[in-house]
Amino acid sequence: MTARRIFKILMITFGSVFLLTVMLVAALRWVNPPVTAYMLETRSHLSDKAGHPVALRQQWVSIDQIAGVMPLAAVASEDQTFPTNWGFDWSAIQKAIHYNRHHRHLHGASTITQQTAKNLFLWSGKSYFRKALGAYFTVLIDTLWPKRRVLEVYLNIAQFDPRVFGIKAAAAHFFSERPAHLSAAQAALLAATLPAPDAYSVTDPSQYMRHRQHWIINQMYHLGDGYLTGVGLHPAHLPAHTSPARAKPGQNPLPAAGMGTSGQGQRSSQGITGSPSGNQSEFPQSQGQPQGQTQG
Repeated sequence: MTARRIFKILMITFGSVFLLTVMLVAALRWVNPPVTAYMLETRSHLSDKAGHPVALRQQWVSIDQIAGVMPLAAVASEDQTFPTNWGFDWSAIQKAIHYNRHHRHLHGASTITQQTAKNLFLWSGKSYFRKALGAYFTVLIDTLWPKRRVLEVYLNIAQFDPRVFGIKAAAAHFFSERPAHLSAAQAALLAATLPAPDAYSVTDPSQYMRHRQHWIINQMYHLGDGYLTGVGLHPAHLPAHTSPARAKPGQNPLPAAGMGTSGQGQRSSQGITGSPSGNQSEFPQSQGQPQGQTQG
């Protein structure tokens, strides 16, 4: 077989894979995924005492039926540049690279779009090949989906507990509520679990979890009711009378890394302590990040 023929076969193969992945991502703009790669991987690792596979809890819900405080809490917790970034937060990536050069416990810098891509399509792990695939799917999602759809899929596939995926199942499981009836405090507590749902508990939150919940609520008020209206969402309608005291600009309201009471590693996403202009302050991040869902 000549080199020219090998090259032709490779080009056809890569072209076919590219077209298939583009068609898949484009279809998911309108079709709700019944399952994700991370759900399948999680289910394969869970079993009952008899060794039988354990079912996961997940039900799809339209973003129009989710209280506006929930997407705002997720953005405040995980990706405050979400309305304006192009799938990547380059400033956060640079900070994470600089931090990781000098520390044993690594920081992540994944955006909500990156986390959605990883949860949908990828296996857990830290290989460069996986990172390259994650970046590829992130570009496709950011190009083919509106921001509103990214948030809708993200909230429906995010893990909130070892067996609970998606905001509808989480609201019912933890609060016996519909997603439309979640309060700001409940939304912030759910968002606080996103970095490490295997380590953080909504039903028995540690002191660190309560600190993180409080910080997320602070950030929600800093961002404001209408922070996500530009991506097609309704105002969050934050209750004015429950607004907590704001942290001073540059002040870190969370415990230092390794000082939480839960005994687990800690992580917090980029936090805006002033106006939502993109200026960010550094916060401690998880030392034990869950695979497939977190920044990495």
